[in-house]
Amino acid sequence: MGMNDGKIIILEDAKFYWSVGVINQAKDLFGKGFKPSEVAQIMNEKLIDVGLLYLHLLENNQIK
Repeated sequence: MGMNDGKIIILEDAKFYWSVGVINQAKDLFGKGFKPSEVAQIMNEKLIDVGLLYLHLLENNQIK
């Protein structure tokens, strides 16, 4: 996609691979009521990446 076609690539630098241990840590924090922004800060991850993980976990009924 060129710059002249009016389209922009988003999430190009997003983190899509997570270790099971890190996912479990995030699930534990979400389960304790922490917001994605707080989880990102605690885990030293970018908010956009934790947000994507959060949406994935919600979609797959791994958190509520």
